Amino acid sequence: MIPENMKKLRDMLQRHEGLRLVPYQDTRGIWTMGWGHNVQAHGEPIPSIISFHDAEWLFEQDFAVACSGVEVLLHSMGITVDDVRFSALVDLCFNMGINGVKTFKKMLANLQTAKYSEASIELLNSKYATQVGKRADELAHMLSTGTWMI
Repeated sequence: MIPENMKKLRDMLQRHEGLRLVPYQDTRGIWTMGWGHNVQAHGEPIPSIISFHDAEWLFEQDFAVACSGVEVLLHSMGITVDDVRFSALVDLCFNMGINGVKTFKKMLANLQTAKYSEASIELLNSKYATQVGKRADELAHMLSTGTWMI
């Protein structure tokens, strides 16, 4: 991925997730902090507050996991996408984990055959889209057009 797109992806993720230095429970009741870091997934104790530096460190760890997960999934399915569509999938993975992304079987099947508009429709027709609203609209735009909205 070219550095300019890597920066856009990081900025988009941080905008979508929002920064909270004090732990909170997300819409599913999962303890979260920083930029969307799921504390419970890692069995970590829930601190009362974290520093900006700690939030950055957690973000970089979660970002690497999301990128790697998407790379492995795409490779295993024989899917090749451009940086923008890859970024949309990383955002989705960052938010719901790679196992969550794998549940989008029709979306992934459409990506396999480069049916990008159909892939974006599958994303928009999901429960996920009703939960995240404009975030899903942005990701669907990216999947459909291969262009950034930001």
